[in-house]
Amino acid sequence: MRVSDATTVPISVARLRWVALTAAALLTAYGEFELATLVGFTPWLAWLLPIAMDVYAYCAFAARRRVDVLAALGLMIVCQALAHLLAAGIITPHWGLVVAVSAVAPIICWRVHHLGDHAPTRADLTSTPPAAAALPHAPQRQADKRTDSPAPTAAPARRRPIAETRQLAAQLTAAQPDITREGIAAELGITPRRLRAVLNAA
Repeated sequence: MRVSDATTVPISVARLRWVALTAAALLTAYGEFELATLVGFTPWLAWLLPIAMDVYAYCAFAARRRVDVLAALGLMIVCQALAHLLAAGIITPHWGLVVAVSAVAPIICWRVHHLGDHAPTRADLTSTPPAAAALPHAPQRQADKRTDSPAPTAAPARRRPIAETRQLAAQLTAAQPDITREGIAAELGITPRRLRAVLNAA
């Protein structure tokens, strides 16, 4: 069993990581609250800063967006450092700091909205696999049109005249606009080389 294999991660680790995230968010919430109050927010509004930051962190982790995870963690670290520096009197709440802290909420609003727009929905997760989605149209349309309007086919027991083969190929093309020459040859029971010779014949 390889430790690096993602399938070998215990279920407990997958669940407990969210416990650690929740505990860390709650632990940092008070520092973020203090920072907001120290730069001038009223206490009943200051609690919105840690709530916004924790929601952003959760969305970033849940969406597995590395850039936003790093941004959320960076904001938390900076806010904690500023809160402790202000509480210790090492720095003062000058206007630049007030502007920076006031900008956190709009930035979080923008990033969470972006994550919500680009997050996969339940329907996306249960839809056609990516490998099948890479070839979305032509084979499916051919299958659908064969069902809706059956194309004329004939058994390859005899060698058809050139005129008849051309006529059948034209009917197949009209019934299935996306069909390829290989598909027409398969429907008529001849080789692509024979079809090419028929179509190119004078």
